Amino acid sequence: MRMRLNANLTENVCKLLNKNGTLVLLFHGVVNKKKKTSVRNYTSKHIGKDSFYNILQKCKSLGNCISIDELYYFIKERKKIPPYSFVITFDDGFQNNLSIAAPIIADLGLHFTIYLTSNFIDKNKLSWTDQLEYGLEHTKNKAIFFNKQEINIESSLRKKIFAHNIRILVKKSKEIDPYELIKKINKSLNIYNFDLLDSQLDKKINWEDIQKFSEEKFITFGGHSHTHNNLDFLSKNKLQEEIKTNLDMLKDKANLDCKHYAYPEGGKNSFSERVIKVLKSYKVLTATTTINGINKNTTNPFKIKRYMIS
Repeated sequence: MRMRLNANLTENVCKLLNKNGTLVLLFHGVVNKKKKTSVRNYTSKHIGKDSFYNILQKCKSLGNCISIDELYYFIKERKKIPPYSFVITFDDGFQNNLSIAAPIIADLGLHFTIYLTSNFIDKNKLSWTDQLEYGLEHTKNKAIFFNKQEINIESSLRKKIFAHNIRILVKKSKEIDPYELIKKINKSLNIYNFDLLDSQLDKKINWEDIQKFSEEKFITFGGHSHTHNNLDFLSKNKLQEEIKTNLDMLKDKANLDCKHYAYPEGGKNSFSERVIKVLKSYKVLTATTTINGINKNTTNPFKIKRYMIS
């Protein structure tokens, strides 16, 4: 569930704080100000910095911010978790996590974790969902021929509906390569190059910044796969390669020994015992999902629940 971004967002988030467990918040990006676009960021994956500050400031006033390492300690040792505790996490590795979100978090005296997708970092690459939004945003086409039918995409609403349906299709199917599918869709939209990227929405963290910020005590970096494909949809060899490449690159290029992980997509069909077994073989200690819920000291450390805020 992604929280609805409205005037009551801060209140809604704070209602999730729990006296007997830990709320793990999931963000993707924070921007200075949300731009008016046709399709880009229509899911509010990147939240405005004022809303972001309000959420964290209010959570701090009501509860206790802990790190992912501390949450793991409470689970491993079965120690009592501080009341109304919360953990701040980001997925993918957008540059705005460091340029906009990090100063806010530091000023509030809080801690956060960024889960990094190595191919995004290495090549400043767009996820398949961002590639889809980009194509729909910049196409001049008023219709697209897809699945043997012509679909009207003349309005912003129709584009968003089409994007939503593609998301559902991809996330349910093991047979679809999302990047190949979006490549075909963008070809149909006459989009062949990504040359109009938005710096706040698209730019990824670079290796040098990761190395620099890894020295800061208020931030932890974790793994988030190499290409952001659903791990449980992969074959045994591809799964091994996806996780190994991710962790090896984070070690080789940024000197990170990542002990924490986030499953791409994060739903119930995105991880399993075979995925967990591979993570454990690389000495990973925790893995986070996108399944709603509060975490207690009895929570499986490889099934940590998170609420997706943005």
